[in-house]
Amino acid sequence: MLANIEDICTPRQKNGFVCPGTNVFATASLIWGGIGPQRMFGPGALYNPLLWFFLIGAVLPIPFYILARRFPLSFWRYVNIPIFFAGLGAMPPASGINYISWALVGFLFNYVIRKYHFRWWMRYNYILSAALDSGVAIGVVAVFFVLQYPKGGFELNWWGNLIWQNNADANGIPLRPIPEGTIIGPTSWS
Repeated sequence: MLANIEDICTPRQKNGFVCPGTNVFATASLIWGGIGPQRMFGPGALYNPLLWFFLIGAVLPIPFYILARRFPLSFWRYVNIPIFFAGLGAMPPASGINYISWALVGFLFNYVIRKYHFRWWMRYNYILSAALDSGVAIGVVAVFFVLQYPKGGFELNWWGNLIWQNNADANGIPLRPIPEGTIIGPTSWS
């Protein structure tokens, strides 16, 4: 891919192959290697309060475990704090659409259909899941080799592949404008 897709992993890439996961990794490398964790997370540093989340991550599962043991058939048996935090860890390169799509499908098939059409759910839910996963994988491979892999690729412009360019995030439009003279972050970055 690196040899066949022009400008891959750069902001100029015409088809959106900007490699957000790689960019997050590069930013983390700069923080840990270039700036240093002491300046970012040390005592008095801007992100020092984030270190409390190590304690929160160790303690927070305990009450949910106790609730799940005390009420084994309740909602609490489905709450898994480590999985919740692991999902949040993928947020920097992901966007809302990455999460809302699987949340809606999961709610529909694992709550609504399971509750109201249990026999159908028991028979077909996992087959449907495997079919959807396989269909996505086969579709991605087919689209890649047919449209993207040939040198220069084919450019198909329709609303489905251009919509990422027509939103506030892509155009750098803030949700609210910052008032004149406002400082974001500390007044001094010593």
